[in-house]
Amino acid sequence: MPAGEAFALGPEPPADAPEVVAFGANADPAMLAAKLGAGAAVRGRPARLADHDVAFSAHISPYGAIPATLVRSPGTSVAVHVLRLTSANLERLDATEPNYAREPLALGGEAYRSRHGVLICEGAPIALAAVPAPGRTLPALTQMALQERLRVALEPGADLEVFVLAGVRDPRVRARRTAWLRRTALAFDHRNR
Repeated sequence: MPAGEAFALGPEPPADAPEVVAFGANADPAMLAAKLGAGAAVRGRPARLADHDVAFSAHISPYGAIPATLVRSPGTSVAVHVLRLTSANLERLDATEPNYAREPLALGGEAYRSRHGVLICEGAPIALAAVPAPGRTLPALTQMALQERLRVALEPGADLEVFVLAGVRDPRVRARRTAWLRRTALAFDHRNR
């Protein structure tokens, strides 16, 4: 779905229903329908989130990727969707995000942020190169380039595909890699919201 398109799932949520800023899978109506199941009542409208960028989280997902999270970045803006959904649907969405906490944004509203913090590489958060962000000041990498850096740091002799698949197949490998990433993570506090 293009970032600029509104979408609707199911019946209209109440006008005073909770709202949350969404990006990535949570801004995709097909993914939301799969996460929330039958009876989902969601409206998504496009928006831009000022003074933020989409950066890598300091954890490894069960499918081997290094997922994304929001990070404060003055002067940068990213395309997001603002979801209006019933309280029950918001609780269901929360349950699908064990690695994220719904937190208030300084600009208003709420968004999911990584419980693991933001991955720091060479002293700075690393933005996702795949996500356009006008005014971006953070260094950006692709998923594969970041995985390659991680492989070189942790298992320099391993083949990249074998390295990534080891994290998919073994939760202990993921846990060790996540612990390593978290040691340099930028934790969220009032200064990075």
